[in-house]
Amino acid sequence: MAIRRMRLALSLLCVLMTIGTGTASDEPALLALKAGLSGSSSSALASWNTSASFCGWEGVTCSHRWPTRVAALDLPSSNLTGTLPPAVGNLTFLRRLNLSSNQLHGEIPPAVGRLRRLLVLDMDHNSISGVIPANLSSCISLTILRIQSNPQLGGRIPPELGNTLPRLKKLQLRKNSLTGKIPASLANLSSLQHLSLSYNKLEGLIPPGLGDIAGLRYLFLNANNLSGELPLSLYNLSSLMMLQVGNNMLHGSIPSDIGRMLPGIQVFGLDVNRFTGVIPHSLSNLSTLTDLYLSDNKFTGFVPPNLGRLQYLQYLYLVGNQLEADNTKGWEFPLHCQTAASCKNLSSLTTLSVGSCQGQLGTCQRRYKCSI
Repeated sequence: MAIRRMRLALSLLCVLMTIGTGTASDEPALLALKAGLSGSSSSALASWNTSASFCGWEGVTCSHRWPTRVAALDLPSSNLTGTLPPAVGNLTFLRRLNLSSNQLHGEIPPAVGRLRRLLVLDMDHNSISGVIPANLSSCISLTILRIQSNPQLGGRIPPELGNTLPRLKKLQLRKNSLTGKIPASLANLSSLQHLSLSYNKLEGLIPPGLGDIAGLRYLFLNANNLSGELPLSLYNLSSLMMLQVGNNMLHGSIPSDIGRMLPGIQVFGLDVNRFTGVIPHSLSNLSTLTDLYLSDNKFTGFVPPNLGRLQYLQYLYLVGNQLEADNTKGWEFPLHCQTAASCKNLSSLTTLSVGSCQGQLGTCQRRYKCSI
């Protein structure tokens, strides 16, 4: 009896070791996935049948180390319809799941949270509904989480995402219907380089802790219902290249010494908010600036003439403020460039929107489009 129990225990251990070492097959999970994803107009899954090895099926890449386990599933723009079944959670060796630009509907199954090896999850441009599962935070290896352009996807951003994803570099959730506040816990994403939450229904304050993410390069929070002041900590992000917070309800002023901050900034967008004060002269020290969006606020005073030093500036929007200007003062930076040298400084400028174009354009007339 004891020997029989020992043999049974050894057999169970062998089964568990087989599963743990990756020699189990992912074919049943893929066939279950096919049943949920099949669509009448899609031919992408035609090769998914048992007449050939599943490692040769379209979109499937198997692991080199564990040949019977799926490492990547790439089916973007494949006319897939249906829902993502819970069976996807059985692909436990999966490192990349890309189902973007399809016609998937229904909710993201919580079973995705079982994919602890997953590096990339891309569900862009579908018709996903429901909420973002909180247990995506269990995908502790994630470096890219991209769930964008799913208008029916609502609910809050799970705060848990900020606590357990130390490798996350890109969190892209734009163009959904997310509500609530931006979780303060996102400041814990120490590897984050790209944060895009624009075109949602987020409200409340921008967490000051986002300014502590040293490697953050792209921050897009525009087109929400955010309020309060832009945290001063964001101006200390020396790696920041693009900052877009337009179309919110933010207020405050631009720091007078902004020219000593944001050394690599290329796009700086504060448009359609409630910012006040003057446009600082030190903006001209942001030598890498290509896009400056300050329109539809309550800025006052004259436009700093030394903005003409921004040789890479292509888009300048100032319309809809309370700026002062006449034929002799206010638009010197592009309009009064009477020498070839001063025109050369603005040779990249293609679009200028100031709301009023008084005076003579002079020799710079053909260098940009002036929008009134």
